[in-house]
Amino acid sequence: MIILKEVPSKIKMMLAEGELAYFCTTDESLKPHVTPMLYLYDVEENKVFLMTTKDSKKVKNLRSNNLISLTVDVRNPENPFLNYGTMIQGTAHVKDLTENMEIVDRFTQKYPDFVGGRKLKGKLPPARPDTLIEVIPKLMVYWRGTRFTRWKDEQE
Repeated sequence: MIILKEVPSKIKMMLAEGELAYFCTTDESLKPHVTPMLYLYDVEENKVFLMTTKDSKKVKNLRSNNLISLTVDVRNPENPFLNYGTMIQGTAHVKDLTENMEIVDRFTQKYPDFVGGRKLKGKLPPARPDTLIEVIPKLMVYWRGTRFTRWKDEQE
Protein backbone atom coordinates (compact mmCIF):
# COMPACT_ATOMS: atom_id res chain seq x y z
CA MET A 1 0.00 0.00 0.00
CA ILE A 2 1.29 3.49 -0.90
CA ILE A 3 1.09 6.20 1.81
CA LEU A 4 0.98 9.80 0.54
CA LYS A 5 1.54 13.14 2.31
CA GLU A 6 -1.01 15.07 0.23
CA VAL A 7 -4.56 14.05 -0.58
CA PRO A 8 -4.36 12.69 -4.15
CA SER A 9 -6.36 14.46 -6.83
CA LYS A 10 -8.24 11.23 -7.64
CA ILE A 11 -9.59 11.16 -4.06
CA LYS A 12 -10.51 14.85 -4.16
CA MET A 13 -12.25 14.46 -7.52
CA MET A 14 -14.18 11.37 -6.47
CA LEU A 15 -15.37 12.97 -3.23
CA ALA A 16 -16.31 16.22 -4.99
CA GLU A 17 -18.32 14.42 -7.68
CA GLY A 18 -19.87 11.64 -5.59
CA GLU A 19 -23.46 11.88 -4.42
CA LEU A 20 -23.97 9.27 -1.72
CA ALA A 21 -21.85 8.40 1.30
CA TYR A 22 -22.22 5.64 3.85
CA PHE A 23 -21.72 7.32 7.23
CA CYS A 24 -20.86 5.18 10.26
CA THR A 25 -21.03 6.18 13.91
CA THR A 26 -21.06 4.06 17.06
CA ASP A 27 -23.12 4.28 20.23
CA GLU A 28 -21.85 4.07 23.83
CA SER A 29 -21.56 0.28 23.58
CA LEU A 30 -19.64 0.67 20.28
CA LYS A 31 -22.50 -0.80 18.25
CA PRO A 32 -22.10 0.56 14.68
CA HIS A 33 -24.81 2.58 12.96
CA VAL A 34 -24.41 3.04 9.17
CA THR A 35 -26.66 5.23 7.03
CA PRO A 36 -26.54 6.35 3.39
CA MET A 37 -26.44 10.14 3.22
CA LEU A 38 -26.06 13.00 0.78
CA TYR A 39 -22.86 14.88 1.44
CA LEU A 40 -20.71 17.79 0.35
CA TYR A 41 -16.92 17.70 0.10
CA ASP A 42 -14.96 20.93 0.51
CA VAL A 43 -11.80 20.43 -1.55
CA GLU A 44 -10.02 23.50 -0.13
CA GLU A 45 -10.69 22.65 3.52
CA ASN A 46 -10.53 18.85 3.03
CA LYS A 47 -13.75 18.43 5.03
CA VAL A 48 -16.99 16.55 4.44
CA PHE A 49 -20.38 17.97 5.43
CA LEU A 50 -23.66 16.11 5.97
CA MET A 51 -27.08 17.37 7.06
CA THR A 52 -29.45 15.60 9.43
CA THR A 53 -31.80 16.27 12.35
CA LYS A 54 -30.64 17.01 15.88
CA ASP A 55 -32.68 14.04 17.17
CA SER A 56 -31.12 11.52 14.78
CA LYS A 57 -29.28 8.42 15.97
CA LYS A 58 -26.13 9.78 14.26
CA VAL A 59 -26.13 12.97 16.32
CA LYS A 60 -26.86 11.08 19.53
CA ASN A 61 -23.93 8.76 18.79
CA LEU A 62 -21.60 11.65 17.94
CA ARG A 63 -22.30 13.32 21.27
CA SER A 64 -20.73 10.33 23.06
CA ASN A 65 -18.13 9.31 20.44
CA ASN A 66 -17.09 11.56 17.56
CA LEU A 67 -14.91 8.99 15.76
CA ILE A 68 -16.48 8.11 12.40
CA SER A 69 -15.98 6.26 9.17
CA LEU A 70 -17.42 7.32 5.83
CA THR A 71 -17.31 5.54 2.47
CA VAL A 72 -18.07 6.78 -1.04
CA ASP A 73 -17.85 4.21 -3.81
CA VAL A 74 -18.74 3.45 -7.41
CA ARG A 75 -19.70 -0.13 -8.16
CA ASN A 76 -19.52 -2.03 -11.42
CA PRO A 77 -21.90 -5.01 -11.20
CA GLU A 78 -20.39 -6.63 -14.30
CA ASN A 79 -16.75 -6.43 -13.22
CA PRO A 80 -15.95 -5.90 -9.52
CA PHE A 81 -12.30 -5.24 -10.42
CA LEU A 82 -13.52 -1.91 -11.85
CA ASN A 83 -15.07 -0.87 -8.51
CA TYR A 84 -13.46 2.13 -6.85
CA GLY A 85 -14.02 4.17 -3.74
CA THR A 86 -12.71 6.13 -0.81
CA MET A 87 -13.00 5.34 2.88
CA ILE A 88 -12.45 8.14 5.38
CA GLN A 89 -11.75 7.77 9.08
CA GLY A 90 -11.80 10.88 11.21
CA THR A 91 -13.72 12.98 13.68
CA ALA A 92 -17.14 14.55 13.28
CA HIS A 93 -18.50 17.67 14.92
CA VAL A 94 -22.16 18.65 15.25
CA LYS A 95 -22.87 22.22 14.11
CA ASP A 96 -25.95 24.44 13.98
CA LEU A 97 -27.28 24.45 10.43
CA THR A 98 -28.54 28.05 10.67
CA GLU A 99 -25.02 29.27 11.46
CA ASN A 100 -23.63 27.60 8.33
CA MET A 101 -25.90 28.84 5.55
CA GLU A 102 -23.05 28.93 3.02
CA ILE A 103 -22.82 25.13 3.33
CA VAL A 104 -26.62 24.84 2.99
CA ASP A 105 -26.45 26.93 -0.20
CA ARG A 106 -23.73 24.65 -1.57
CA PHE A 107 -25.89 21.60 -0.77
CA THR A 108 -28.75 23.22 -2.70
CA GLN A 109 -26.44 23.81 -5.68
CA LYS A 110 -25.14 20.25 -5.64
CA TYR A 111 -28.56 18.65 -5.09
CA PRO A 112 -31.04 21.05 -6.78
CA ASP A 113 -33.85 18.46 -6.71
CA PHE A 114 -33.61 18.05 -2.95
CA VAL A 115 -35.14 20.56 -0.57
CA GLY A 116 -32.60 21.24 2.15
CA GLY A 117 -30.65 18.25 0.88
CA ARG A 118 -33.58 15.81 1.30
CA LYS A 119 -36.59 14.81 -0.79
CA LEU A 120 -38.71 11.67 -0.81
CA LYS A 121 -40.62 11.07 -4.06
CA GLY A 122 -41.85 14.65 -4.24
CA LYS A 123 -42.72 14.87 -0.53
CA LEU A 124 -40.72 16.36 2.27
CA PRO A 125 -39.64 13.94 4.96
CA PRO A 126 -41.39 14.28 8.32
CA ALA A 127 -38.31 15.89 9.86
CA ARG A 128 -36.33 18.53 7.99
CA PRO A 129 -32.58 18.80 8.53
CA ASP A 130 -31.60 21.27 11.22
CA THR A 131 -28.11 20.07 12.02
CA LEU A 132 -24.82 20.03 10.15
CA ILE A 133 -22.17 17.37 10.66
CA GLU A 134 -18.61 18.42 9.83
CA VAL A 135 -16.16 15.58 9.19
CA ILE A 136 -12.43 16.16 9.54
CA PRO A 137 -10.54 13.33 7.81
CA LYS A 138 -7.55 11.80 9.59
CA LEU A 139 -7.07 8.88 7.19
CA MET A 140 -8.26 8.28 3.62
CA VAL A 141 -7.96 5.04 1.70
CA TYR A 142 -8.70 4.95 -2.04
CA TRP A 143 -9.14 1.72 -3.97
CA ARG A 144 -9.64 0.72 -7.56
CA GLY A 145 -10.19 -2.98 -7.95
CA THR A 146 -7.60 -4.53 -5.65
CA ARG A 147 -5.14 -1.60 -5.57
CA PHE A 148 -5.12 0.69 -2.54
CA THR A 149 -3.65 4.16 -1.89
CA ARG A 150 -3.57 5.72 1.57
CA TRP A 151 -3.39 9.33 2.82
CA LYS A 152 -2.86 10.12 6.50
CA ASP A 153 -2.98 13.47 8.28
CA GLU A 154 0.63 14.16 9.28
CA GLN A 155 -0.48 16.06 12.40
CA GLU A 156 -1.70 12.81 13.99
